Amino acid sequence: MTDENGLPVKLDITPGQTHDAVAAAELLGDLKTGQVVLADKAYDADWIRAMVADQSAWANIPPKSNRKDPICFSWTPARTEDLSLLCRLWNVRRVAEHA
Repeated sequence: MTDENGLPVKLDITPGQTHDAVAAAELLGDLKTGQVVLADKAYDADWIRAMVADQSAWANIPPKSNRKDPICFSWTPARTEDLSLLCRLWNVRRVAEHA
């Protein structure tokens, strides 16, 4: 998890076979009101969206292709810096496998 400047503020290392969304409960447990959560499609789960909404924050996560109910998603708040940060984080996601 990073702040608005792309600096890491929380890290949770999980086993390589564990889905990334499992760590979401711990990482997203103390959001601030009005905070926007940017994530990739892997985090498109109703329970993650509900957890974020319960904390008066907003989950701006693109829907998976198999989602039946439409959801609200906007590319507008996702600045170029945010997207490049997500790409960089995706490239280092295997840190646990190399540790």
